[in-house]
Amino acid sequence: MAVKIVLFTHPGCISHASLPLQAKSEAELLTLFLQNGLDYLHIRKPEWSREQVGDLISQIPACFHCKIKIHDHFSLAEHFNVGVVVNSRNPEPPTGLRHVARSMHSLQELSQADRYEYVTISPVFDSISKSGYTANASLTDAPHITGAKNLVALGGVTMSSLKLLNDKGFYGAALLGEVWNNGGAKTLLDTLRRRNMKLYFITNGTSAEETIAQAKNVVDGGCRMVQVRMKDAQEDEIREVLQEVAPYVREHGGNIIVDDHVSLAAEGLADGVHIGKTDMSPEKARKMLGDMGIIGFTANSIEDIRATKGLPVDYLGIGPLRETTTKKNAAAPLGLATYQSLKKGEDYAFPYVAIGSVGLDDVCPLMNAGAVGLAVSGAIAKAENPAEMTQKFIELSYNYNNYLEWIP
Repeated sequence: MAVKIVLFTHPGCISHASLPLQAKSEAELLTLFLQNGLDYLHIRKPEWSREQVGDLISQIPACFHCKIKIHDHFSLAEHFNVGVVVNSRNPEPPTGLRHVARSMHSLQELSQADRYEYVTISPVFDSISKSGYTANASLTDAPHITGAKNLVALGGVTMSSLKLLNDKGFYGAALLGEVWNNGGAKTLLDTLRRRNMKLYFITNGTSAEETIAQAKNVVDGGCRMVQVRMKDAQEDEIREVLQEVAPYVREHGGNIIVDDHVSLAAEGLADGVHIGKTDMSPEKARKMLGDMGIIGFTANSIEDIRATKGLPVDYLGIGPLRETTTKKNAAAPLGLATYQSLKKGEDYAFPYVAIGSVGLDDVCPLMNAGAVGLAVSGAIAKAENPAEMTQKFIELSYNYNNYLEWIP
């Protein structure tokens, strides 16, 4: 499984002018990360009053409160569904609270790690936000040395160090200065979205009702990337489907993509759009969606794949793997050997999902070939229990962390 991504808030107040990602408030920015799959949010504001911290929590949708840990004003846990982090300032959690983490700073302390949901251990690297707070070199091997399975690396953690920490066996990696001091907010957002692509479901319902049901079923099964594809529907009908589906996907930390209809994504009804060679150009789509919108692009041959290198897109949909019954006028099958022959950088410059009659037996070969994720439609939609089939795909695909290879 992938290393959990933890974000610590900026310790003070952030001016509107310095908020990244076009956010209008700190709460809006934190919600954006949570909607895109952030695993845990630590609210650490040492100088803030109880009222200030409570006000920030209240501005974040309640569906995400279970992912929040607070470092001070533990009485707020009685009013919100949040956890706490015990530390030297606040050594005891409220009685009966289940979601308790702890801050530790040495290998000796970790003998108590299993008493907590997880433990932050620091400083693993030289701190970005605290001058002179230098790394304790032994901590990078803490999971191996101690055998603890719930350690979250803290201190100097950057997006580019996620792969190392994942390989070292850390349960999680905590970001602070990388996001607030080093301008890493967009990289964090992109990384969360690529992680969501591990299983990418494409709807193929024959009605709005069926499309909505398909989307909600796969989200219930754990899928975190859903494309609403309704080729024969009018735009108003697709809009109504997105209005129903998008909030549901986002509340679960997932992304909603719409096929073809860039204007609907531009309205904010989807996080992005998937376009093909005969649809709107990626350049025009990027102008409409700006830097925040996700743009996927179809590639059906080696020539197509190589021709995408300079396009303003975020991912490729490469396929079909084999003949597909869910898409009219589908291109010729590529076959597994084509994916296995592709070379990052030489043949393609963007992460890709493999598409086209992908089944459970294809998960490991395609992920081993380099796919960031798998785009699945019929294998799930036509299953007797779509949620259960979704879980089977996830059990296999989530063993792979190819998305970590794309962090700059």
